[in-house]
Amino acid sequence: NEIAFLNNQFPIEVTIEGNLSNKKSFNVSLFDNGEKIKTERLEHQDSDYSLLKTKFLVDAKTTGVHHYVVKIETIKGESNIQNNERSIYVEVLDDRSNVLLLAEGLHPDIGAIKNALNQEQNIEVTSSLIKDIPNDLSDFDLIIWHSPGISRNNSVFDRLLNVNKPFWYIIGSRTKQSIIEQLGIASNVQTTGQSDKVGVAHNEFFKPFELSKETRSNFAIFPPLTINYGKIQVNNSSNILGYQKVGAITKKDPLYYFGKKGSQKFGVTYGTGLWSWKLADYQKNSNNTAFNEIISKTIQYLIIKENTSRLRIKLPTLFNADENIVVNATFYNKSYQPITDPSISFELFNEKGDKIDYSFLPGDNSYSLDLGRLLPGKYQWLANCQYNGETFKKEGSFVVKKLELESINTKANHSLLNQIATN
Repeated sequence: NEIAFLNNQFPIEVTIEGNLSNKKSFNVSLFDNGEKIKTERLEHQDSDYSLLKTKFLVDAKTTGVHHYVVKIETIKGESNIQNNERSIYVEVLDDRSNVLLLAEGLHPDIGAIKNALNQEQNIEVTSSLIKDIPNDLSDFDLIIWHSPGISRNNSVFDRLLNVNKPFWYIIGSRTKQSIIEQLGIASNVQTTGQSDKVGVAHNEFFKPFELSKETRSNFAIFPPLTINYGKIQVNNSSNILGYQKVGAITKKDPLYYFGKKGSQKFGVTYGTGLWSWKLADYQKNSNNTAFNEIISKTIQYLIIKENTSRLRIKLPTLFNADENIVVNATFYNKSYQPITDPSISFELFNEKGDKIDYSFLPGDNSYSLDLGRLLPGKYQWLANCQYNGETFKKEGSFVVKKLELESINTKANHSLLNQIATN
C-alpha cells in the first residue's frame, strides 16, 4: 500500500524468484530509512524455478513518507545481484478520529451505532452515559448525543452547549421542545409532547456526500422512527438527507439533516429507532452494508474540517521518475474568491539540502508550476506569498520513485524474442 495510518499495522509482501537455484538459505531484510527493522530466513528450492513469498507486518509509528528497502542476501555464485534490492515508499497519515457516543439513557440505538463505527479502522469510539461523561472533551473530534436533555442533568447539558465541536444529535420523543430550541438545530419547532411514528423518504437532491445506489434503495424498506409529534422547520442552508414520510405521503419536515452553527457542522436525526434500520438491512440483504454506510458517511462528513486556508497547494506525495511534476495553487481573498494578484514563490530542497527557487505561473483563477522530471529521492518544499501586508505559507514533502523494471527482470524472454524475430 502507498498509504498507511498512524498506530496501525500494514503489510509489505515480498515475492522472490530464483532461477536454476540450489537448495540454499538466505536472509531477506526490511529497512526503514536506513535502519534494519525486520529479517526473515528463507530457503530456495533445488529446481529450475523457485518462488518464495514472505510478509512483513510493519508498525506505522510516525507520520510522513517512509523509505523502505527490501534486501535479499547474495548467494554464492549468483550471476545477477542488481535485483537483490527494492525500494518502496509508504506515506503514514495521522487520520484517526476520536468519537464520543453519549447517551442520556440505555437505548439499542447506541449499540447499533457503535457496532457500525467499530468497522471503521480509523475511528476510535468512546461510549458513555451522561452521568459518566469524560472530564476532558478536547480530544474528541465529534460528539454523538442521543436523546439530549432527558436525564435533566442541567450542569452537563450547559457544559455541552458550550463545546465547540461537531455534534450529531439524535432527538427522541422524550426530548422537550425547549431543549431542541436551546440546541439551536431548527429554525422553528412545535411539539405536543406526544410521540409519533414516521418513515423516511430519501432526498435525491442531497449533495454533501454520496450514498451508493444500493444503500439509497434501502430507505424504502427502513422501519419508521419514533419522533416528537408536531412540526419542525430548518434553515434554507440546511441539507436534508431524508424527509418524514407517513404512509405514501412525504412531508416537508426533515427526519435526517445537516446544518451549521457558526463554523461547526452538526447532524440531526429527528427520531430514535436506528437499530431497526440495521435489522431491516440484514433481513433484506443478509448484511449491514447499507446501514453501516449511512452511519460511516454521516460521521466522516461531520468530522472533516473545511479547508479555510487562503493559500492552497495541490501536490501529490508520490511520483515516478518518468513523470512530469506539476504543482497547482489557488489563492483566495477575504471573501474566498480566487484571485491571481499576488506572486507565489516555491522553494524546493533535495535530500542534500540543495535549494532551487521557482515561481508559479498565474492563470485565470489559479496558478501552476511545472517542475519537469526530477531525480529519484525525497524532496521538501515551501510555498509562500504576500498580499495586503499578510504573509501566507505552505510546506510539505514528496518522493520521486526510481524505476527499477529493467533491473528486476533480467532473464531473457525467448518466446517473445522469437515472436519479434518472426514478425
